[in-house]
Amino acid sequence: GICGETNTVITPEFAGKLGCAVSRIAGSYIAVACGNDNAAETLKNALLSGISSTGKQCFDCGNASLPVLLHTASLLNCSLAVHIDSKTRTDILIYNSGMLPLTRVQERLLENALNRGEYLSASWNNFSCINKFTGAIPLYNAMLEGITDFTVPFHISLNCVNDSASVCLPYAAKIGTGKEELTITLSERLTKSEIADNKGNVIDYDSMIMLAVMSKLKKGAETALPFAFPRVADVMAEQLGGKIHRFYASSMDNRDAEARRIAAEEKFLYDGFVLAVQVLKFIEENKLTIPEALELLPKFSEIRKFIYISCPPQKILGRISGDTSESEGVMISGDGERIFLRSNKKGNGLYMFAESASSETAAELCAKTEKLIKDIMRDGGQS
Repeated sequence: GICGETNTVITPEFAGKLGCAVSRIAGSYIAVACGNDNAAETLKNALLSGISSTGKQCFDCGNASLPVLLHTASLLNCSLAVHIDSKTRTDILIYNSGMLPLTRVQERLLENALNRGEYLSASWNNFSCINKFTGAIPLYNAMLEGITDFTVPFHISLNCVNDSASVCLPYAAKIGTGKEELTITLSERLTKSEIADNKGNVIDYDSMIMLAVMSKLKKGAETALPFAFPRVADVMAEQLGGKIHRFYASSMDNRDAEARRIAAEEKFLYDGFVLAVQVLKFIEENKLTIPEALELLPKFSEIRKFIYISCPPQKILGRISGDTSESEGVMISGDGERIFLRSNKKGNGLYMFAESASSETAAELCAKTEKLIKDIMRDGGQS
């Protein structure tokens, strides 16, 4: 994505240029939506104007949450989806077909178009039409209506700071027919969720994904997860006689094409309410309590940390892995423990994921790896 201070870094002029730039990587229609603020609306209109000026076709999906936009873009067979949220800062998120992250090739084309002005340009009579699409919310409601065909013995309440979550309220009420309190907490972008009962039992986001995956594997279906998701999911899949395909955050080639194909069907990867519904349906089908659902999962703990670095990430990752070739990152595994490292897009830091059966061991792995990184930086990245 792209972020910056509203009307200082992210201006209507920049949004117009970005519209021209995303047209370079679009194979077909581009779907665009935004939050409810006036700034987001203005930036969306500027971005749509930029797309139109290149001759590429686009849909204006109006004010819609990110999950609503991605669901709509998928149904409309769009090659790209762009979502804009604006307050003091603006976040612009760009998704590929299948509602997945852009590939490395697409990222570079987009960067070159922005930095060098390598835009497409239509003649005066070939500007495209900005197609107003007002069916995003009805289409999303129809999907929710279809997947909430069951009930659970809870009274379900929704907790979210984003007003757009209100579209989910009727469906939470529809499936929650009992008296025991259950709370679904949605992330600000509505892409993640967790569930808590009134006894203090909490299914966190990673465990929610694991239960959603388990529900698919038990039915013999294929499933896919991001490369960085805890590897304990693969252990669980093997125990259930299945396999999890992995896709990259920024795919360099087509090695993860099969995983991306499968992931494109997994709405729970980008829609927190759909994830909660899938987990609740699994709980109901198996007549489980929240603690019993948690007991089904293998024990794991993951610590995520960001480390600023003072030398090129390839030198650090190369020293740690013994290989300087570019890849998604570096994985160090053994005895049920794992460290995964990958650089950020700016190249000034590393994301670290430490995974173990206990939080204490995960913390030790973090500290040990961070010391190794600092030692390499002190040596200037030299072997």
